[in-house]
Order: sequence, then C-alpha cells, then structure tokens
Amino acid sequence: MDDTNIRSQNRALNIDEFEKGKLVLSSMPRALFVELTQNCNLNCPYCKGEDTQKYRPDLNMQPELFSSVAEKLFPTAELVDLRGSGESTILKDFSKYVEITTDFGVQIRIVTNGMNPNPSIWEQLMASGAIIGISCDTADPKMFSEIRKGGNLNRLIKTVKTITKYRNLYSVPVENVYFTCVVSLKNINTLPELIKLAKDLHLSKIILFPVSLPQSHPWNLKRDIPSVVKGLESAFKISNSLNLTLQLGAAFDESLRIEKDLKSKCLNPWTYLLIDYSGRVGFCDHLIGNSRFTFDSFYEKEFDNIWNGWKFKWLRRTHRKGKPSLWFDSCRWCYQMRYVDFEHMFYPKYLDNIVSNKSRHSFHEKF
Repeated sequence: MDDTNIRSQNRALNIDEFEKGKLVLSSMPRALFVELTQNCNLNCPYCKGEDTQKYRPDLNMQPELFSSVAEKLFPTAELVDLRGSGESTILKDFSKYVEITTDFGVQIRIVTNGMNPNPSIWEQLMASGAIIGISCDTADPKMFSEIRKGGNLNRLIKTVKTITKYRNLYSVPVENVYFTCVVSLKNINTLPELIKLAKDLHLSKIILFPVSLPQSHPWNLKRDIPSVVKGLESAFKISNSLNLTLQLGAAFDESLRIEKDLKSKCLNPWTYLLIDYSGRVGFCDHLIGNSRFTFDSFYEKEFDNIWNGWKFKWLRRTHRKGKPSLWFDSCRWCYQMRYVDFEHMFYPKYLDNIVSNKSRHSFHEKF
C-alpha cells in the first residue's frame, strides 16, 4: 500500500474515532509537532521571561530521537510542524531535518521569526511546498525591535522577500506563506500599517492572536477594551479594502467572543501529537514548551503504550464532552476563547468556524 492510501485510510479512521469519542484509538496521530529546540535568537519580553539568547545545546532534540520519531510516526502523518518554543532555523542540522521529513512525503509546517538570512533554508522549504507562518507584530521598526528584542524589521522583510521569491518559483500556493501577529495594547494601533506591509510583500493572510500577559502588565488587552475594539475595527476595514484575509486565532476578550464559532470538542487529543526536544509527549501546539502538559517519554515507553496509555485515555475522556478537568486549565481557556487556526485541515467541518473578515456573517456581529 502506498503512502497516500495509508494516510487516507488513517485519516478516515481517525475522524470516525474523534466523532465517536473513542478512548482507545486504532488510528495514528495525523499532525505532529516536533520541537527541534528551545533555543532562540530573540528574547521577546512576553515569551519565556528569561534570557533565551544564551544558547544551550542541551535544549536541542538529539538527531537519534528525531530519526526514531520519523520512522514511527511520519508514514501516517499528514503534517509535521518542525518548530518548538525556540527558533528551529538556527540549528545547524535544520536542513537535514527538512530533508528527512520531505523524504516521507509529508506536509511541512513551521512558524519562524524570520531572522535567519540564509536563502538556502527558505528555498528548501518552498521546494517542499511547506507552510510558513512568519511572526511579525508591527511595521514600525523601532517598536519591532522592542517587541522582538534582538530582531530587526529590515532583516525580516528581506527574509519574506526571499521566501515569496521561492514560493513563486516552485508554484507553492500563496496562502502557504503568511504573517502571524501577537496583539497587545503596545501594537494594536499599528495593525493597519502591518496589513499594508503584508500586502506590499505579496502575502494574502495575517492571523492575529491576543497576547498572554498578567493583567497588571501595561500591554494587557483587558486594560482598555474600547481601544481593542477600535483597533480591530480599523484593522478589518483596511484588510477588506486591500482584499487581505485577517483571521482571529482567539477572542480578544470575553465580551468580544463569537460563541457559535468556538469548538464544542477539541480535536487535539485524537489527532495531534507533540514531541518535545527531550522526548516528552504532549498533545497541543499551543502548549509547546510547557512540560506540565506532557505525559510520558519516547525514550522510556513504546509509542503505542503512550498513545493509548491511561494518560491519553484520561485526556480524551475529559475532552469528549468539551469539559476538560480543572487540571487542564489551559484547555478550559481554549474552549472559552480560542477559534479555529488550521484544525480544518484535519477536520473539514471546522472550516465553517474560521473567524475572519472573509468568514460567514457571524463575524460581523462583533465588528
């Protein structure tokens, strides 16, 4: 049986098991998040709260672990996200990891800060048809350097131009390359200029995510909801005029959420799998870097005993009615606030729940 048929059969079985709320799965995970490193070349103030510019080799995934994960899980996976809580493109072996993943014929995805100027990396990714989310929070150079400490807007622009050049050369869909933006009170008024920059760089989409900060922090969105509403209204107005998709990854406040577009049951415990740099296994791309939400180790247990072990069964049991236990406090926030990001790739019914300026009319009930 060829890889296409294997993945197709696994996809159909996995969707059926998700819809039925099965606790023990015969299907394999379809979306893998492989944390290559927790090292980063930037030190964003709202990220880890530590000096991430001190490079530590012990925070990189060992090549032997990556090979073991690839051999076991890539044949049935539909997407492999080669990122972590750090910046994967700084690794000297990054191109090798891309090559191995490409050899399995699986879709690659990566989210990057775009600070690596090496064009060969971006050509390799585009030659494979990768999906690349580029983190860019503002088009103001000074503010960019403050928010993305250690970063440089001109360097990011150069990177984006390189990526789009190869995107066009290899006939990769335009929507495969886009901006992601973490929105705070610091940058919400600069969104219109960011949207114009994206359009000038021939990008077709920006996904906005609300910042996660203590309420006492001056950048916390809850401190000035009227400014949040005004900023989003301006952003969607300019996006419409430029025919650029502006998508919300989550509600920016409880008062602004569109409840009918919140997911009633999270797909992750049935379809997603996270393997962190140390071999710990988790279930959510939004919890990368949080060891509390990992279960067992790839080094210590056979995969089948993890995927269908009591911890994953407990996780699925708490999620199948859309009411995770108190231990999964981050999951509870998602059920109340988070919208569809790219889950529709694995569960097409979620396509109707994407919240953007081009989605169904429910979006315009708030803006």
